Amino acid sequence: MQNAIRGLFPNTYHRLCRWHMLKKYRDALKQMYDQHAKLKDRLASVINDPITPAEFEGAWSTMLDEFNLHDRSALQALYNDRESWIGAYFKEIFCGTVQSTQRSESVNSLVKGGYVDASTSVHEFAKRFLDVVEHMKENEAREKYHGQVHLLTEATIAEHF
Repeated sequence: MQNAIRGLFPNTYHRLCRWHMLKKYRDALKQMYDQHAKLKDRLASVINDPITPAEFEGAWSTMLDEFNLHDRSALQALYNDRESWIGAYFKEIFCGTVQSTQRSESVNSLVKGGYVDASTSVHEFAKRFLDVVEHMKENEAREKYHGQVHLLTEATIAEHF
């Protein structure tokens, strides 16, 4: 698809979906998360928080050093494609009203992952869907909080050195 878009729309940017990128390496990432308790939150912070490509590069490098993950092929593959899916690389590009399919994909995954099944009635689906939305909001708030705490921690450490 990327080659077709480049050929048909040469002045267009094709952004890859973060949800799909992380899903592609889900098993390898889970293994790393199991080995390093704080890695999942740290990776989310590195992906979501940097405003500029230089900030992303620095945060990525620091993360690899902190967890000694330089030799992990999944992380190398994610890094190699960074300019196609990391938000810091798209700050200067006008995207109009086009939005990522990430939210709908993650909702589908959550719903199919145990909240409902084929026998769920419509009114029960509505109740359970509210549970899904609440779960997503809690996760977003947790990620935002951990990202802010991490940035404050880094700033405090930097002040002392």
